[in-house]
Amino acid sequence: MKFNELRKVDRLPLRWPVRLWKRGDVRIVETLTSNLSEAGLYCISQDAFLPGEELECVIEVPAKRRSFGEEICSMHCQVVVVRVEARGVESGFGIACRILNYMGVFPRYGQRKLKEELAKSL
Repeated sequence: MKFNELRKVDRLPLRWPVRLWKRGDVRIVETLTSNLSEAGLYCISQDAFLPGEELECVIEVPAKRRSFGEEICSMHCQVVVVRVEARGVESGFGIACRILNYMGVFPRYGQRKLKEELAKSL
């Protein structure tokens, strides 16, 4: 049986900006999702994480509003790394994460403002 056949939720091939960081760490990894579902995400990162690590995550989600047109919302969630793959001759690592919980959705902010808003929500 193939690994994909074991998945309970279909993943969508969405390339949305994502930021990952360890709680209390000032270093933020910025990349794009390769695929995404309600249960998890997969992305390519130049930085490796360890399976089992819990991370903070912000996914930039495009949203349409009738009165304002298209805008970006930032979805904050907590994830756990379930798999890390070396990419062979390509640089970086494939990072598979399971979403543990959703913390909230915010209008798009700069990184500093986003951190302030996230700190208020925790």
